[in-house]
Amino acid sequence: MQAGFYIHIPFCRKKCNYCGFFSGFKPEKDLLDKYTDYICKEILYYKEKGFFPLTIYIGGGTPSLLSNKNIEKISETFLKNFNITDLEFTIEANPEDVTYEKAKCWFDIGINRVSLGFESMNDTILKFLGRSNSQITNKKSYEILREIGFNNISIDFISSIMGNDTEELINSIDSFEAEHYSIYSLTLDENTKLYNDYKKNLFTPKSDFDYSKDLNIIRKHLMKKGYIHYEVSNFAKSKKYFSIHNTNYWNYSPYIGIGMGSVGFYYQIENKFKGYRFTNFKNFRDYFESINKGLLPIFETEEIELEKATLEFTMLGLRKMSGIDLKNFKKIFKIDFYDYFEKEKINKLEKYLKISENKIALRKNYINVMNTIIPLLWETKR
Repeated sequence: MQAGFYIHIPFCRKKCNYCGFFSGFKPEKDLLDKYTDYICKEILYYKEKGFFPLTIYIGGGTPSLLSNKNIEKISETFLKNFNITDLEFTIEANPEDVTYEKAKCWFDIGINRVSLGFESMNDTILKFLGRSNSQITNKKSYEILREIGFNNISIDFISSIMGNDTEELINSIDSFEAEHYSIYSLTLDENTKLYNDYKKNLFTPKSDFDYSKDLNIIRKHLMKKGYIHYEVSNFAKSKKYFSIHNTNYWNYSPYIGIGMGSVGFYYQIENKFKGYRFTNFKNFRDYFESINKGLLPIFETEEIELEKATLEFTMLGLRKMSGIDLKNFKKIFKIDFYDYFEKEKINKLEKYLKISENKIALRKNYINVMNTIIPLLWETKR
């Protein structure tokens, strides 16, 4: 089965103030080396089970903390066991980690897409976020990647943090010519420093209205520059720069989670749809022990029945500007979309939705309130 392969590197020099992801383990060399060895063993276990990569995405955490030796070992495991020619092969990178030697190594082993976590070009905001990068390291990392020859660079920014940061973010975008931008809003996840500061009234986040206004300004600016707004938070210079790996998620296609704490998903279609979501162990002892026993390091498996699967498919599909693909719905679930949802009721939502023969998409004016429209669509279920 072809699937997107996501490799989780949960190590960080320090935890960012806003980060709610499973990450933050100290990057001790011996542990990083051992973890890399076990990642490679886990990849081989999935090969034995008949899975092969559609894309490869090394995320985290901070994947750019991996040594050249580590990253070469991971790449070599894929090269020796799969045909990965022309696959999208992405690594996330913190700007302060990008050196000429490291970037050259990435390029030479076949990584062809780098996602740079800038978040901001304002050093005051970066300090507020608990980031270790700076305006200088951001610019330098981009220049190094271009010098090496990377021609598919994605840059992450966080919008709506404080004050009039939207104009500043737009100026930052204009300072680069990245092939792809991801623009996220500042979120307050529990068990993060920013959430605790918010609860203590140490800072006040922007309102939903301001966030929505900011995002509209940024979206219009990027589209005016020729970028395609293809998913709620994502913009690309052309279709060839759409993130294939992430689009795979939004299309409700299978993906494999490699590494501690990672999540995977696949489904089987025999007489009826049956989906499975699995989560790996979140501690080193159990993760290493499972692999030593020749087992996949999975501690939890969820069976996804048709009703939940169709809801997830609908929610993910609406994230794409192209919308829900009704042909893909039938391909996966073996039922017609309008045998499951009432067409007449959906047509009454045309104020919010663009409805065509094979697609249902959000109208642009309602992108920022997507979460209030999804329940309305779900209420049309038969």
